[in-house]
Amino acid sequence: MSPTGQRATTPTTSGAGATTDKKTATKTATKAAKATTTRKPSATREQPTTKAQPATRAQPATRAQPATRDRERTRRALLEATDQLLHERGTGFSLADVAARAEVSKGGLLYHFPTRDALIIAVVEAGLARFRDEVMAHVDLAENRPGKVLRGYVRALCGSSQEAVNTFAPSAWNGVDVIAEVADLLHTDANWWRETFARDGLAPQRTLIVQFAAEGVAAALAMGAYINDDEIGLARDGLLALTETT
Repeated sequence: MSPTGQRATTPTTSGAGATTDKKTATKTATKAAKATTTRKPSATREQPTTKAQPATRAQPATRAQPATRDRERTRRALLEATDQLLHERGTGFSLADVAARAEVSKGGLLYHFPTRDALIIAVVEAGLARFRDEVMAHVDLAENRPGKVLRGYVRALCGSSQEAVNTFAPSAWNGVDVIAEVADLLHTDANWWRETFARDGLAPQRTLIVQFAAEGVAAALAMGAYINDDEIGLARDGLLALTETT
């Protein structure tokens, strides 16, 4: 082989080696890239995702609970003040009178009740519900005979529940039925009692006599001067006796 041929062969061999080196370098780079890709989840795990939680730790619901309780207390205070004023003055009072009695700002009152009618409606609705609860609390569920609801009515109104007695005070809710919504509430409540007593198992005439007599005793109790403790006991025992026969 001539010297010229040898020099031609040498570059060819060097070119093959360079090609091999390039392939090897490419494979190495590919492996390195794969290794980097494989290690990425590890880098993701190292991210302090849990450390971001303090940003959501402050829950507004827990902080709102005291504010909610304050609003409930304010609402109750307004209803109680209005109930007292209704007994004392009938409907002759203003929202300013209610706010002063309840020790609540005028703005606080208007937040709960935008008008005087809305306030009176709420008082009547709450009062009717309380009266119903008081009567039912005096029903002896162990009695397995007719008239047990009526007997609970008598017990509640004849001295056992001041709350029930106050409902039948002559000044209670005086004139409030001129408000249409209040008139509807009273009619609905009256019908509820009619239906309840109708299911109580006593003759309708006897039920009416006992019901209205008990309400009369409650009104006398609310006045204070027209009935004494002995008379209350006699009236209660007599009315309860009337519920024992059909």
